[in-house]
Amino acid sequence: MNTVEAIFLNNKKNEIDKWTNYFDIYQEIFSTHVGKSPKILEIGVNHGGGINLWREFFGEGSEIYGIDINRECLKFNDIENVHIFIGSQENEEFLKEFSNLTPDFDIIIDDGGHTMNQQITSLKCLFPKLKDGGIYLCEDTHTSYLPKWGGMFRMPGTFLEFCKDLIDLVNIHHIRDQKLSFEIKDLYNISFYSGITVFCKKKIKKPTPIKKGVEVLKNQYETVKEKPFSLKNRFIRYLRIKFKI
Repeated sequence: MNTVEAIFLNNKKNEIDKWTNYFDIYQEIFSTHVGKSPKILEIGVNHGGGINLWREFFGEGSEIYGIDINRECLKFNDIENVHIFIGSQENEEFLKEFSNLTPDFDIIIDDGGHTMNQQITSLKCLFPKLKDGGIYLCEDTHTSYLPKWGGMFRMPGTFLEFCKDLIDLVNIHHIRDQKLSFEIKDLYNISFYSGITVFCKKKIKKPTPIKKGVEVLKNQYETVKEKPFSLKNRFIRYLRIKFKI
């Protein structure tokens, strides 16, 4: 099996641009789909180099769908098993129409415009299009720190700050009496890398505690006798962590 990096370095056709640390991430995340005829959505077709890259990496039978705002990209429809749609990744109506016209995907790759609203809107609208066990990979998430794309370090509303809130959804079965501002169904885990964030979809039953074996400690719960935090002390502790004081 050719690695993503080897295919990229040997490319002499349509242009592709990547950050050098991405190749190991692709290999780690995508290898299980090689040779299994996955259905892939790539947001951001550009010169079409990514289409060739993923077709070669995933092998015969892979089917590539693409979203781009440039109508010139329609010429890539001439490639076997490639389907190009023209529209904006931050247009919810377009994404809804796209979702109605296409099958569910094994993999979604967001390599589009990299602005905050584009990344957040695409994730919200298209994550439900993943099959069970599917992977959603968003590239160039470092734009959350760059004003040119609407980002700034730890500023509310950036894609990475949005992702941090989604951590609660991974633990949704343990949250009681709290209404979350947004929910993505069947979010199994989130993996953060430099410049890339990966979301996996998987239906799971509500976790329950389970024990096996024989207890060997006596008075197991009497060794620690610290008093629980009062509401006041918990609030003070929160402020110290929040504002690093």
